[in-house]
Amino acid sequence: MILRPGPYCFFIDGLDELTGETSSLVSLIRKISQYPNVKVCVTSRLWIIFEDEFSKPQLTFQNLTYVDIKRYPDSELGSSVAFNELQRMDKISAEALMENIAEKSSGVFLWVVLVARSLKEGLRDGDRLPDLHK
Repeated sequence: MILRPGPYCFFIDGLDELTGETSSLVSLIRKISQYPNVKVCVTSRLWIIFEDEFSKPQLTFQNLTYVDIKRYPDSELGSSVAFNELQRMDKISAEALMENIAEKSSGVFLWVVLVARSLKEGLRDGDRLPDLHK
């Protein structure tokens, strides 16, 4: 399969985005990774077939990025006078909003960016913290 000797490293991203039958891909990845000069790194959301096949060693990416994901909307909204005022009036609820965003993101940073943008628009429209929590 590999014509030249040497180390090889393959990064395969988004296995969970595959449509259709997955077992043949899993089999191919398993076969490739058995070569002593090959390392394979795959990424996926937690699907049972991929967890069963590729669970060791494992990183849960959203755990590694949680602090940054939590920090992003706070820094984006920090420039908003309306948010700073809401935060001053109800710090606990504002902090809960940031925590809620981070938890619901499941590590998807793009989702956080879009939510932060939506919150900024809501603040411009005069939304209050209970509205923003929705």
